[in-house]
Amino acid sequence: QLRKGLCVRSDLLRIIFEFGDENETKIEKKIPSSMRIAKVKAYVRRLFSS
Repeated sequence: QLRKGLCVRSDLLRIIFEFGDENETKIEKKIPSSMRIAKVKAYVRRLFSS
């Protein structure tokens, strides 16, 4: 029996943000494939607004 993930949508793209600091931090986010580049840029700005 195949077990599906906890995702509600099947068309999600996985984006991994890698930071060049000494900890080699990686953050993984899943976004809909229908999201346009301008929306992805706005999402990233909100995500890392600190």
